[in-house]
Amino acid sequence: MLKFLKNRDFLVKLLLSYFLVFVIPFVAGLYAYYNGYSISLNNLKSYSKTIMTNLPSKINDVALRPLELIEESINASPFYLTLISNHNLLASKNEIILDIRNFTQQLMLYYTSPFILEIGIYIPFENIIITPNFFESSKLYYDYIVRPIDTDYLDWLNLLNKSYNRYFMPMSFLIRGQPRSTILFLHSLPYWTFQDKKATLFILLDEEKLNDFIKSNVIYENSNIYVLNSDNTTLTQYVPDKNIDSLLKDTIKNSFTENSLTEMKTKKDKIILYYKSDMYQWKYIIAISSQSFFKPINNMKIYLLLYFIFSLILGLPTIVLLSLKSYRPVDEIKNILVSKFKKQKFSYPYSEGIENIEDKSEMIKLKELASLLVAEEEFLRKQINEFLPTLQNWFLEHLLVGNIPSAISEKEVFEKYQIKFDSDLFMVILVEIYDCQNFELQKDITDYSFVRFIIFNILNEVLTSQNNKVYNVILGEKKLGIILNIVDHNDTVDSIVGRLEYGKNFIQSNFAILLTIGVSTIKKGISAINTCFEEAEKALSLKFISGNVKIYKFSDALSQLKDETLSFITPEMENRILECILNGNKASLEEIFKNIHSKIFVSDNIPIIQAKLLCVNLYILYENACRLINYKSSSELFKIIENEIITKTNTLTLDDLFFKIQDNFIRLAEFVKNNQLSFRFTLVEKVKTYIDEMYSDPNLSLSLIAEKFNITPQYLSSLFKEKTGQNLSDYITHLRIEKAKLLLTQTNYSVNEIALKVGYIYPNSFINVFKKKVGLSPTKYRTLYSSQN
Repeated sequence: MLKFLKNRDFLVKLLLSYFLVFVIPFVAGLYAYYNGYSISLNNLKSYSKTIMTNLPSKINDVALRPLELIEESINASPFYLTLISNHNLLASKNEIILDIRNFTQQLMLYYTSPFILEIGIYIPFENIIITPNFFESSKLYYDYIVRPIDTDYLDWLNLLNKSYNRYFMPMSFLIRGQPRSTILFLHSLPYWTFQDKKATLFILLDEEKLNDFIKSNVIYENSNIYVLNSDNTTLTQYVPDKNIDSLLKDTIKNSFTENSLTEMKTKKDKIILYYKSDMYQWKYIIAISSQSFFKPINNMKIYLLLYFIFSLILGLPTIVLLSLKSYRPVDEIKNILVSKFKKQKFSYPYSEGIENIEDKSEMIKLKELASLLVAEEEFLRKQINEFLPTLQNWFLEHLLVGNIPSAISEKEVFEKYQIKFDSDLFMVILVEIYDCQNFELQKDITDYSFVRFIIFNILNEVLTSQNNKVYNVILGEKKLGIILNIVDHNDTVDSIVGRLEYGKNFIQSNFAILLTIGVSTIKKGISAINTCFEEAEKALSLKFISGNVKIYKFSDALSQLKDETLSFITPEMENRILECILNGNKASLEEIFKNIHSKIFVSDNIPIIQAKLLCVNLYILYENACRLINYKSSSELFKIIENEIITKTNTLTLDDLFFKIQDNFIRLAEFVKNNQLSFRFTLVEKVKTYIDEMYSDPNLSLSLIAEKFNITPQYLSSLFKEKTGQNLSDYITHLRIEKAKLLLTQTNYSVNEIALKVGYIYPNSFINVFKKKVGLSPTKYRTLYSSQN
């Protein structure tokens, strides 16, 4: 018999396949139908009991428990003492405005619950209502804020004057002009007693959202669910099956036992289960029609018969056709993908030949597309690897200068840039290229990229000798940074400086590259990298005192600059000097320099080193002022500074040097005065233009703009406020919000994309600022104004 079957024709084998594929599943389906009916009935009962066990606790957690917390918090609020001490609250409202504001801000916190539409407190003895945005009479509240639909003012007032203990009732309200179905929660506050009358807390719950929440917790869509209060009044209901709704209304009030789970059958075979909550006396009823529930199962019999007839007529020919045409290139696809991983170098020209695929058969298309996708993946990976050093340098540079928000300093963010620190100890080393004439390609053109390559490789070699990890940062053409992650906790600043000295001397003797290096202290934590950078900057600034081609530690800076106030011009002093120059006020400028000279050079008798550093700071301020008014700085003064301070010729006394700097400042003021210029207005306009161009930069700030225009942040802030009448930060925020409005109404960008385009890294920050300034969320603003346009 088996041999006979093996010699059968192809169609006979297909016939056997037909019985295996169609007939056996049909018989199994009939058996499953009759056996599954009883199982489904038991599952229906279990499902109903489960829903009625879990739903009340879920509603209590998300909607009712917050009401209890609000009630307890308000009842214990010290604001009650403020109210009871003022006999006429409306008349004395201005006197307690801060208390009112603090209390209303507390109320605003409760609006985070999605089910709460309004929170209010009714004070009966003065007939006033307090909400997060309202502190007036109940009449004004009824007329303009929230009004019960189909309830006049006296009935509403009478309702509020009664005594309640966590009572709920359904009521429709007109809230700020919009009709809403709500569940009104009323509770008398025991501590808020005024002349023997207790204040009433009322909260409006969004009945529609509660209904949606119930719907989301229902698995079987034809489950009718009713929620009643202690008076058997329906608070909300979800009734997809209208046929059983009228029947239940006659039975739900008297047919159940409190705090129990009860099954009930009607003449139409309905299953009803009832549950009553312990805390708020809410009653939950679920009703499911067994006929409706088993309708799909009953239809299964018809489908099975149709399936059998269809398979009998069309099944066999379909199997023949599909068998003749079927082809499964699974092995070929697998081999293509596996071969990709075995190849060390994949050179498939994925960008070529894609146009020729359309004319080929389906299976050939599939194989070639798989090859193209694999090649494209490899190409994209190479592109990412090419851009990674640039992205890594950008990230590390911003990390050094403190432009990376603290929220972004997380492990996974650093891993995106392939940055991994092995310990929490850090040091920053700043390297400045002083001279590298051997690498000049032609006159005034130096191959700094090759110079940087040499410096980084040699210094990295000496710094990683103790298993430390280094990350290189290009800060400028001639300025480099190294973030040293110290793994050996016994490593010290002196030992690291010793290795740096060896590397510096090696570079100098073998490549004739002269370097000046500033070294910070060792600090703990990623957040301290910016502090280390600032320390290294201060250490590097000692080159103005002691010369270049040296290594300076931050401890050197501390020992040589014991009193920083004697060496540096304070921001307030810089502001006064710049103000005199921009106004062309020569007399005031002379008075300022006279005071500096008499206090520092005459009275205090400061050390020569600090006096020279003061002159350097004055010269830097002079250069900034020249750029500010488009004035060509004095080359003669630069040579004097270079000769007297950097190369230390000492041909001038400190007094002579100070007065030469003073004379150059006086010339700036005379230049402004003689040309009748008004740079203060011009500067503000330049700043506004710069903000208009750069508002999309998340790093745009007062300090960044001040650095751009070479002035102190304090001076820029006061000048901008004086000329425009608003703070600079407010101006930036206003501009960003206006740009966002245009993008919301005139483009299809998402809110997240718009946030990035107007300078916000985090969409939540943008949404909060937009809502605060406009009064609407970005999404609501787009919906409202786009429809109007």
